[in-house]
Amino acid sequence: MPRHIVLVGMMGAGKSSVGSWLSQEKAIPFYDLDRMIEEAEKATIAEIFATKGAEYFRKKEMEMVYQVISSPPGVIATGGGTLLNPSNLSLLKEHGFLFYLQASLELLWSRLQDKTDRPLLFGKNPKMTLEKLLKERESIYKVADMEIEVDGKSIEQLGELLWSHWIRATEKKSG
Repeated sequence: MPRHIVLVGMMGAGKSSVGSWLSQEKAIPFYDLDRMIEEAEKATIAEIFATKGAEYFRKKEMEMVYQVISSPPGVIATGGGTLLNPSNLSLLKEHGFLFYLQASLELLWSRLQDKTDRPLLFGKNPKMTLEKLLKERESIYKVADMEIEVDGKSIEQLGELLWSHWIRATEKKSG
C-alpha cells in the first residue's frame, strides 16, 4: 500500500498550500521538499541556484526524497522539477500515490508573475519560460496516479478532493 500522498506539478500549482492544508486538517506529517532544502542549506532556493547551481540543488533534492520516503507516512510537496530525476520518480511512485496538480498557464502566471524567488523564471521573458517549462514537464507529471484540475478550486476543495481519492485508492490496494 502506498505510504505517502505525493503532490507533483508546476511551481505555482498549489502543492505546498494544499499539502499544508492536508497536514493540518488530517493530522498527518507534511514534507515540503523545497522548504526542507532551504532549511538544510540555510539559504533560499534562488540563493542555492545562484551560488551553487542547479546540479547541486538537484542533488540535495534527491537526498531529501530519500529522507522523506523513509519518514512516517504523510503528504509530500515536491519541487516543480523533482520528477525530472528518474530515481526520484521511481522512489516516489514506489512509496506513494502521486497526484498531479494540473494548472493552466494562465493560473500559474497569475500566481508567479510577481514572485522574485523562482530562479527558473529569471530572464527576459518569464511567461514564455514558464510556458516552455510546462510543455517540457507535462508528460513527466502525467505519470502520476491521478490528475487533479486546479483551476477554479479553493485549497480546501482541492484538499478534500485529494483526500477522498486517496482514501479510495488505499482501500482498493488493501482490499
